[in-house]
This record gives sequence, structure tokens and C-alpha cells, in this order.
Amino acid sequence: MSINKQVICDIDGQFYGMDSLSVRSIETGRAEMSLRGVPAYVEGLTRFRDEWVPLIRLRSLLNQDRSREPEFTQIAFMNTESGTLGFRVDKVAAIEEIDEQEVQKLQLFITSGKTSFIKGACKRDDRIIVVVDHNKFISKIDMKLIMEGVKAVYKAEEEEKRRREEEEAAKKAAEEEAAKRKEEENQKAQEVMRQAEEAKREAEELKRREAEEAKRKAEEEAKRRNEEILKKAEEAKKHAEEARRKAEEIKHKQEEAKKQEEAKKPEPVKEPEKPAAPEPVKEPEKEAAQVKEPEKKPEKKSSGKGKKKNK
Repeated sequence: MSINKQVICDIDGQFYGMDSLSVRSIETGRAEMSLRGVPAYVEGLTRFRDEWVPLIRLRSLLNQDRSREPEFTQIAFMNTESGTLGFRVDKVAAIEEIDEQEVQKLQLFITSGKTSFIKGACKRDDRIIVVVDHNKFISKIDMKLIMEGVKAVYKAEEEEKRRREEEEAAKKAAEEEAAKRKEEENQKAQEVMRQAEEAKREAEELKRREAEEAKRKAEEEAKRRNEEILKKAEEAKKHAEEARRKAEEIKHKQEEAKKQEEAKKPEPVKEPEKPAAPEPVKEPEKEAAQVKEPEKKPEKKSSGKGKKKNK
């Protein structure tokens, strides 16, 4: 007795069981790239773990009405003899353990070439589960045509990758060239700035030297003028000394001349000197307490007659 876990998928109300060991993942999604010249049950290619995987619509493969497909579906990614394939189902209903003894072979389906992938069926709680061999789905699928499409996609992807790499390389080279030109321009700009700074320093140095030279010349000119002024002052002082000396000489000559004139004049007769008068003898002071002078009586006014007589 063998018991296998089966992934139960619902397709339009019919339940199909697939070996869970072959199921890699249950996900949602859609075809990201279409394929030309493939049957209608092949939706295209989808990305699964960084590889392109053909996406098979089980509803179309089982000739079910596609118009009744729900809006939201699921994808069962499975390992097959041809590689990883994605099978779109309406939904994954459950994962159940099914004993091989429960699976009854259905001669009606097995004798039909179109249903050779069906192992048998079993009943679970009012549900009939059809157990399928997913590897036998390959007999219904033109894998050669699909794989040619996959190879073409990979080739186009490689070419696109190579084109992007070339574009990236060209872009990188252009960026490097632009960076190189920019660096050269920056270096030139820095050189121009350096030369400008050097010219500025030279101009400032020349200006400083000119200022120092002008200052030196001004100081020399001021010194020369001061020396000329001092020289003129010395000369003026000498002239003043000379003039003073000449004035003294003239004055001395005048005095000599005056002395000579005075020497030529006769000397005046000198009068005899008068004897000095004797000094008066001072009388001793009378004591006021012992001797009192008599008081003078006022004189009587004389008459007019008397005045006339005296005349």
C-alpha cells in the first residue's frame, strides 16, 4: 500500500490531483512574454526564480470552456521530464493524502488517446478527484515548438543583455570620456586661475615695488629739499653773520671817526672847584616837658592908616 500526497486543483468544478512531490510552488501571476506559432493552451512565458518557464492553461488543454475562467487564478509550478512548467488552474483547493488503492482506473478514459494522462479517480466527500500523471501531459503538448520559442526568447534576452552591456559600456566610456574632459577642463581652469593668481601676485608685487620706489624717491626728494633748505638757511645765516660783522665794522669805524673828531677839538677850561660848605651844627632838642614856648598872641589887625604910612 502506497500513500501519496496530492495537490488538488479545481478546474471548472472538476478536481484534479497531482503528485505534490513534483509541485515546486503555488503562486499567482500572468504570462510576461507571448510566443508566436504555439497552440492556444500556451499562454506564453513567465518568470520563475530567474528563469523563463512556459505557462500552460489546463482549462484549454482539457477543452474546458475558457469563458467560465475566474478572474483570479493560480499557477502550479511543477518539475516535469521536459523541465519546469507552469500550469494555470482555477485554484488549488487542498493538499490531501490519497492511497493508491483508492484510485480506480477508468477504462473509458484510458482507452482514449486524449486522456492517457489520467491514472484514475477516487471519491472524497461528494467530490470526484481525477488523479493525473503530469508527465504525460507532455504527450499533449508540442514541447519542441514551445522550447524553440523559449530558446528564441533566451537568445533575444541574451542579445538584449549584450546590447544593454554594450550600451552600458558605451555609456560608461562616454561618462569616463566626459569625466576626463571635465577633469582636463578643471585642470585648465585651475591652471588659468593659478596663472591669474600669479599675475595678480606679480601685479601686486610690481605695485608694491613701484610704491616703495615712489616712496624712496619721495623721501630722497624730501631729504634733498631739506638739505637745500638747510643749506640755504646756512647761507642765510652766513650772510646774516657777514652783514652783522660789516655792521659792527661800520659802527667801529664810526666810533673811531667820532673819537678822532673829538680828539681834534680843544679841551674846555675847567672851573676851580668850590669848597664844600660846612655842615650845619645840629642844636640839641629841647625837652618839651621842661621848656614850653610861650603861646603867641594873635596880632591885631592894623588900620588902613598905618598901612599907608608904611608905604
